[in-house]
Amino acid sequence: PYTHEQRLELVDFLADRGMNTFVYGPKDDPLVRARWRDPYDGGALHRLAELVNRCRARDVQLMYCVSPGLSMRYSDPRDMDALVAKVASVAGLGVHAFGLLLDDIPLELQHAEDRVAFSDLAEAHAAVIRTLADRLGPGRQLAVCPTVYWGRGDEAWIARLGAAIPGDVDLFWTGRAICSPTLDLDDARRFENATGRAPLYWDNYPVNDVAMCYELHIGPYRGRDPHLWRAATGVIANGMELFESSKIPFATIADYLRDPEGYDP
Repeated sequence: PYTHEQRLELVDFLADRGMNTFVYGPKDDPLVRARWRDPYDGGALHRLAELVNRCRARDVQLMYCVSPGLSMRYSDPRDMDALVAKVASVAGLGVHAFGLLLDDIPLELQHAEDRVAFSDLAEAHAAVIRTLADRLGPGRQLAVCPTVYWGRGDEAWIARLGAAIPGDVDLFWTGRAICSPTLDLDDARRFENATGRAPLYWDNYPVNDVAMCYELHIGPYRGRDPHLWRAATGVIANGMELFESSKIPFATIADYLRDPEGYDP
């Protein structure tokens, strides 16, 4: 729940430390989740455009994320058109990287027409991902957070999804747990073998939401294999609700990412 001004400041903070990606996907932005079909306009459009421009000025890639899974009818062409139109409208601001966040939704298909069209949620999501990737066209970058986003990396669900989507679509993965104590090189390689692509880690540190809201995560980055870069696409660090305090672990994460083999917590 950062303010617009805090987000602009954070882009500068990250850029000063050599970090290169800012993921925009706050679920309290109604246009990301609850009203995902609606385009940005007015003040919301102005703020998003300003954030895009700040990222561009600081050589930071903005990845815009949308979370349609609570209400999307995957078999309905109108909803597919709405998703493509939403992403295309943001692309018009100069955004080339997008995230499709399918986490924190029911594990079963919710709509009768979807249960007729697809055998299960994984098949439905694969169809949506393929269509979105195709309609975004060349030059786009697409990352997906699957509904099953943690584990050893070779579970049947994630392996099926990986086999059914284009090889250049990244998959977010949090590691062996939602908040993983370690991120291991062997697990990254297991994920790649199972899904056909290296993991893009969505690292839930220093996040302190839900049951952790009374915790202050300001310690240095630990438990990440110094050779993880050999088998992973990258690391996205999920911040705390506390803006200023998040800068402390973010700075140590930047130190690790700059020189993982030489990093000293």
